Amino acid sequence: MGLKLAIIATGLSVVVSAQQPDNRFVSADTARNLINQLTQGPLSSQIRLNVPAESRLDFSKAVGWLGQARIPDQVPASLVRSLRVDVALLSSERNSATSRKAAADDVIWKGELCRISPAGLGATIPVSVRTLAANAESKGWEVVYKTAPEMEDPKIPPTPFPAFSSPTNDALPAALYHFWARDPKQPTRVGQSRQVPINSRTPTVTVDLVAPQ
Repeated sequence: MGLKLAIIATGLSVVVSAQQPDNRFVSADTARNLINQLTQGPLSSQIRLNVPAESRLDFSKAVGWLGQARIPDQVPASLVRSLRVDVALLSSERNSATSRKAAADDVIWKGELCRISPAGLGATIPVSVRTLAANAESKGWEVVYKTAPEMEDPKIPPTPFPAFSSPTNDALPAALYHFWARDPKQPTRVGQSRQVPINSRTPTVTVDLVAPQ
């Protein structure tokens, strides 16, 4: 997946390669190795210590659900990528309490969805995004997203939807997401971002975004 994680002096440094359309899934072994970091060994103990106190009970339940969840042959790459960021944020007490709380909540939401879905770690929510200009649908924009924990590090690039708008559709794991639209030919030309919760209580999600000016 071309993803590299490292905790440095005062926070998180994560480098993630841009997702390609044919790399939207990872193997069961890749997912299993990551889940084992949350559920087994000395790293899992350190992670639990760094979870904010108010989230520890729900976090412990969620980790248990993730550990027991069915692992399909292909697991969404977005799930593994975001969980790796969660693990990195929770692996060091030097990361801010806000970022560790965001990471803990992300694990909790993913665990809750995996618990109720027969797909296990393959569980996703259908998401449809429209891009609008002057209250009318505007086509040809690239829709991208980051999870709340990924927003803690500006070095982590956003992940694009598989097709341009509008609408554009994807199936995403549970998370608190930030969505925005951008010009595919000029990525710095962006529309206003929108924060959207996607979890076990949102069976389908439709998002309207303002197109870049």
